[in-house]
Amino acid sequence: MGNMKNKKISPALDYLVDMPGNDYLTYEELIAAHETTWRANARIMPGDTEPYKPTLVGRFEDGTPEWLAARERMCVSPSSAGALFGLSEYSTAQDVFYEKNPSIDQRVNKPAPPDPARMKAGHRGEAYVAAMLVEELEKAGHTVGCYYDDALYESSVVPKIGGNIDRILVVDGVPCVGEIKTVGSNSSAWKDYWQAGIVPPQYEVQVRLYLHILNLPFAYIIGNSGWGNFSTVVLRVDRDYAVEDEILRKCSDFIGYCEMGTCPPATFSLTGSKALQTYLSNRYGVLPSGGTAAKSTPIPESPEATEIFESILAYKEKRAALEKELQTLDQEMDNDIARLMELSGGAATLSYPVESGTAYVQIKQHTSRASLDEERIKADHPDFYEASCEKKFSGTRFKSLYGGFVSAYEVPGRPTVGQDKKSLYLGKIWVN
Repeated sequence: MGNMKNKKISPALDYLVDMPGNDYLTYEELIAAHETTWRANARIMPGDTEPYKPTLVGRFEDGTPEWLAARERMCVSPSSAGALFGLSEYSTAQDVFYEKNPSIDQRVNKPAPPDPARMKAGHRGEAYVAAMLVEELEKAGHTVGCYYDDALYESSVVPKIGGNIDRILVVDGVPCVGEIKTVGSNSSAWKDYWQAGIVPPQYEVQVRLYLHILNLPFAYIIGNSGWGNFSTVVLRVDRDYAVEDEILRKCSDFIGYCEMGTCPPATFSLTGSKALQTYLSNRYGVLPSGGTAAKSTPIPESPEATEIFESILAYKEKRAALEKELQTLDQEMDNDIARLMELSGGAATLSYPVESGTAYVQIKQHTSRASLDEERIKADHPDFYEASCEKKFSGTRFKSLYGGFVSAYEVPGRPTVGQDKKSLYLGKIWVN
């Protein structure tokens, strides 16, 4: 259908010519050739009448200034998406943020940039592993076309999500995604998964974004061993809209941080994503865990375990209800104090005799004390940060141990904007 010989390519890509699984064909050409099957499997977004297609950003040679500029415009690339869920062995959501916003990166201890030699070797290895993917699928009885497209595509549904796809496949007449992994020996965090014949879940999150961007129904991920303990792993990932939408919501939140120029908090990767966490737990026995690939230990089903977990869930629901009730009570007290101020003509300090003594209401501007930038301390001085932790980071402990560093990491106190602090004093009892 397509052939790399028919395209002028960089000398750096000469090795692709004539290799099985590496014919050149654009996404647009492939969809046009398989319009009926694509439409039958493509997603139509709510309110639309036609399946969506990706936005073509451009076609670039890897590593060129044009390619880098186009990638920098994307806040989220599928290859970095695992970090947003705490699944990446290489980076965190904060690392991805600063990669996209280098001008405001004040960290002293920054992650080492990717090794160009390893990246080049990985790209060259992809051509060979693509040929292996074709072979593995054909051995399983499928008819397979495997094509290379050098385009960078952006989601037309959620702009600023985009990237380059490894391969576009046509398996049994259906267009789909091909993701190539040349597994290096340094992939220690997920090594057990590869050796057990399981593709790590961070890569599944990656291909789910590719499925969304290109509006394709399924993907095949292939991993080829770098240390010889397994030969080849192939995993099929079918599109799941509920999981996909969870991923898109998290990506949208991250894009919001990028647009505001504000680094997401350390807890960013642990919040939300319930459908994705449930899916990953059921499929892999693993939940996102802040950048580590910690496997969960299943507890045998029993009436006692069920009772405990139901009790924990009930506790969380009760706590949430009480916190909501407390917010309502606080608002009611603020409303009553405001009524008192109206009776007094807006005086800042009020008094009134009650049965148990004298009640005082004080209205004052509240200024918080300077706090410490925990994230910067953790990034710049991880050893100091660790020493200042017991169950969690203690600013007081940090100040006592490393007083000389405090001023560099203080976040100045500031008045509470638009809201005075109201305090009710009854005898010796204050209600804040």
